Amino acid sequence: MFRTCLSVFFALLLATSPFSVQAQEANTSVISNQEFVKLYTVTGTGKYVGFTELKGYPEESKYKIYFKGNPTSFSTVIEDMRQINLNEVITWKYQGKTYQTARKDLYVFFSDTTWFRNNLKGVTDYTLTHEWFVNTFGKTYLDWAEGIGYSSNAPRMVEKYFIQTGQLKVNNNVTLTPDAKFEPVKTQAKPKSIEEIIKEIEQNQKK
Repeated sequence: MFRTCLSVFFALLLATSPFSVQAQEANTSVISNQEFVKLYTVTGTGKYVGFTELKGYPEESKYKIYFKGNPTSFSTVIEDMRQINLNEVITWKYQGKTYQTARKDLYVFFSDTTWFRNNLKGVTDYTLTHEWFVNTFGKTYLDWAEGIGYSSNAPRMVEKYFIQTGQLKVNNNVTLTPDAKFEPVKTQAKPKSIEEIIKEIEQNQKK
């Protein structure tokens, strides 16, 4: 499981979601080319006083990463910079009927799909596929998935910063901190593609 990952807004969604999601249709990995990223930090300001702000990662203009803690135990917070209006009313259709729902409510429904099953005639777990959400909600759904992806990505970027700065060392499947004992760990997995993540979501919702 990923380390604790909080978000200014998406933390509320992750609390009800079976697992964190990383997804963006146009970009199969938020952290593509991450091996060439040089990360650094600055002191958090404003409402993020007491946090450390991470800098230098891909798509930094879309979201900011803040963290607290040390290489072996830390938490992350993201600040969405996309200027999405969560109060925007989204118009969508299902079986010829038109619905109007606030974006923030749809984001909750995307995270916990119970509402769709209880309120839309004929909807089952097998209906609620990635394709169905994209066809029904389009960019609204993809915006949500992208934001959840940022939350999932944040701990990995912070961990990469600790590795780059020598605070966390990974050698031959062994993770070391300056004062740590040898402790075998699993090799870091390659970031999952959108297709893999969506399949996990669908499988989990059918359980």
